[in-house]
Amino acid sequence: MMPVKGLVWLAEIVRDQVDQEHENQSHSARRLLDEIEAARAAGEISDEEARRREPEILAQITGLPTAGEAARHTSNADSG
Repeated sequence: MMPVKGLVWLAEIVRDQVDQEHENQSHSARRLLDEIEAARAAGEISDEEARRREPEILAQITGLPTAGEAARHTSNADSG
C-alpha cells in the first residue's frame, strides 16, 4: 500500500506545480495585455499594433496557434 501512497503524493506535487505554472503564465499574460492597452491608450502604439499583439499573447497562454499561424500551417500542409 505504501507505493500507492507515494505515487498519489507525487501526482499531487506534480499537479500543484502545473497549477502554479499556469497561474504564473496567466498573471504574466494579463500584465502584458495591460501593458499593450496602456501603450495604445498613451498613443505609443496604434490600435492596429495592439490588435496584432493581443492574439500572440493569448496564443502563448492557450498553446493554440494564432489565426495567421493556423493559416500558414494549413497552406503548408496543402502544398506538401
